[in-house]
Amino acid sequence: MEITAGRWVALAALAALGLALSLAAGCAWTPEGAVPPAAPPASPTAPAPAAPSPAQPPAAPAAGSPLAFDIYGGYFVSNKFEPKAETSFVVIQDQQAFDMVFGAAFVMRDKSHRLPPGVFDTKIVLAAIHRGKAVWEYAVQDVRAEGGVVTLRYTATPKPSDSAQFACPLIVSIEKGPYAAVRFVENDKPVKKVEIAPAAAPR
Repeated sequence: MEITAGRWVALAALAALGLALSLAAGCAWTPEGAVPPAAPPASPTAPAPAAPSPAQPPAAPAAGSPLAFDIYGGYFVSNKFEPKAETSFVVIQDQQAFDMVFGAAFVMRDKSHRLPPGVFDTKIVLAAIHRGKAVWEYAVQDVRAEGGVVTLRYTATPKPSDSAQFACPLIVSIEKGPYAAVRFVENDKPVKKVEIAPAAAPR
């Protein structure tokens, strides 16, 4: 087949257009000023394995002797007790003092674990309270005594709310003993130290 000069020009133009479309289909557009991706190395090699991270030493156990404890629920915080404080930390030694801080919230099918009668004959109560637009959940890690100081370690996790204010207590009891103070350690951070009056010691 004889190709004239005019036909050759037309065929060359169509071939150039096809090549341009083919290149455009396989390339990503890079905006002006952006850095294009680096070209792959000529001889790709498998990445070197990452060095293993050094083993973390186990956490040191809390100092002191562990104490048995009990946790209670089903109580609300009196709106007359430190109503403007975001947090409160108290050590309670008798029922009268407890009733000034807490009241029992009875509801249908309520199975909350509450203080038994006469509990303050042998025990004291440690309590932490969070107030604000969040419901707080607590988990006690441990309670220990050393040098006359009780340390209550626990986690506190808020669940924010936009609709209401809450006062959420953690209520824990331990046996009475010759203790001078209670340290509250929340989320691994010391937050309060409460002195205990001498009446807390057993007679």
